[in-house]
Amino acid sequence: MSLVWFRPLKWYRFPQYNFRSHRKVLIVDGEIGFTGGIGIGEEWTGNAEDSKHWRDTCVQVEGPVVHYFQAAFVENWIEATRAMLVGDLYFPPLKPVGGVKAQGVRSSPMESSSEVYMLYLLTIASAERFRYITTAYFLPDTLLEDHLIYAVRRGVDVRVLVPGPHNDMGMLYQLSRNGYGKLLKEGVKIYEFQPTFMHAKTMVADGIFGTIGSTNFDNRSFSFNDEFNLTFQNKEVGQEMQEVFHNDLKRSRPISYEEWRKRPYRERFLGWLGSWVKNFL
Repeated sequence: MSLVWFRPLKWYRFPQYNFRSHRKVLIVDGEIGFTGGIGIGEEWTGNAEDSKHWRDTCVQVEGPVVHYFQAAFVENWIEATRAMLVGDLYFPPLKPVGGVKAQGVRSSPMESSSEVYMLYLLTIASAERFRYITTAYFLPDTLLEDHLIYAVRRGVDVRVLVPGPHNDMGMLYQLSRNGYGKLLKEGVKIYEFQPTFMHAKTMVADGIFGTIGSTNFDNRSFSFNDEFNLTFQNKEVGQEMQEVFHNDLKRSRPISYEEWRKRPYRERFLGWLGSWVKNFL
């Protein structure tokens, strides 16, 4: 077993301090892949049964799509160690398994554009009936906000599930709530998960297409972090994701535009204060 630090803090790499890896990938023998929002810590040892155990979503896959997982890991490993991982030992020949169409999408601030950002934009724009979004941090930029609103105007049921009072970063929670107004007024439905911290990052559209991974709905994921998502096109998986979302809504509280307008002045001030650094969070 080997352990290395990714982009360790060094004075001559100061410009890269803000570019971190947020990817969550686990590959077993180059044949089985796992991804989602799950990290390694006590918070993920349960299933939202109390406030100390977070709610998250992870997916296990087999087949050729695992090579996308391995490629994401190898990309970071090369940068950290200067060592190449090649050949059948790390990329064994893989036969198709099951009937799910899937692919991995990775992004990095070292690239000219964020592939995951484009994935999110395209999936929002392509939804015809509904678009369900679950995210730990919800700080969409103007373009994403506009596409969410455009979707509502063309008759799409757009729902966003975010953390509620249990949150690991209080300032981000207040900043996220500060931006609800425009979306709520235009018909986007926003729900706050109540039992514990909602850490999942998923989207599902029309019960057939979606994504599961590490990417949050914020500029940090789109511009500063290395991220990885699995996308799928399959009716059975899509309907299962739809069912999971509705089950989470049973433990969530809808936020109305009227309630948002009456939020306390302290909350408004914290949201305004955080807005100055929104693009860096």
